[in-house]
Amino acid sequence: MSKLLKSTKSDTLKKNTATDNVVYEFLDAKTEFPKIPIPYKLLPKSIVQYIDEEKKVRNFNIELFTNFILGNVSCAIGNTLWYKAPNGYEGTALLWILGVARKGANKSKPLEYASKPLTKITERLYTRCSSF
Repeated sequence: MSKLLKSTKSDTLKKNTATDNVVYEFLDAKTEFPKIPIPYKLLPKSIVQYIDEEKKVRNFNIELFTNFILGNVSCAIGNTLWYKAPNGYEGTALLWILGVARKGANKSKPLEYASKPLTKITERLYTRCSSF
């Protein structure tokens, strides 16, 4: 096992398990994660345009922003679409997205802007429904 991933007790960690120590040591390391580009150009044209525009205007990390977009699309789809696998398994188009980046790596703003279109739709629907 790499020295980077070895679990040790640290005075700076508050009552953490051995597993937590491994995670904190790994995240505190100064090594770079391999950059695996996300093939976001395969998404619908309107979503690709939105991602490209946010990258150009706000300089968001494309991989992180695209993950947040996919999470919001999954939320919007909800239980309206189902699939049935050949073995009989059925499921929804639900994606669990985890945006991991170092502290101070600008995660909040991309999440906010990725959620903005869905938030606007929700507000419009709420206003329309509350008028009844």
